[in-house]
Amino acid sequence: MEDANYVPNSTAQTNMSDDDYEHMIDAVKELEELKRTKLFLEAENNRLKAQANNLTGELDGIDIAISSAQAYMTSYDSRKKICTDNIEKLYDRKEALINDINSLLLRITAAREDRESTATINETLTNEFNEIVDEKSIVVNRLSAISRGLKEISVNKGQRLPNLKWYDAILKKIYVEFVDAQNRMEVSMVLKKK
Repeated sequence: MEDANYVPNSTAQTNMSDDDYEHMIDAVKELEELKRTKLFLEAENNRLKAQANNLTGELDGIDIAISSAQAYMTSYDSRKKICTDNIEKLYDRKEALINDINSLLLRITAAREDRESTATINETLTNEFNEIVDEKSIVVNRLSAISRGLKEISVNKGQRLPNLKWYDAILKKIYVEFVDAQNRMEVSMVLKKK
């Protein structure tokens, strides 16, 4: 049990040696140093806690960014697959369009050849038609001449009966002209049908 009259700094109990005194001073200095170290460590601890909180916040942000990046990558993979499928469909469509274009080119070539053939046939038919018109004109003139000749024969029949042989020769000539005109008309009609 402690004495109630005990006072640490009383002169009765302060008989310390110099070594003890120096030791005590060193101990006080160490205590002060420990206090400063404690304050420094508390400040450093607070700073590190704040830094840890900041890093935790940054890690949470990084986690959010990673989640966002993963979601974007999933979306990107999905869009990439859709784009790849669309490209394959476009290749198929391209092949179909190339086939359609080739078919159209063949039809255009055939149409051009048909048009050229039609133009040639049209030109030929126009020339044949012009020839037929010319032949018709010749035939009409000959028929007019024959008709005039027949009228003259009819009118002069009574007067020129003695010249029957001569009329016979004229009639033969007319017959030959008729046959010739008929043959030309038939040829023209055949050409016209072609």
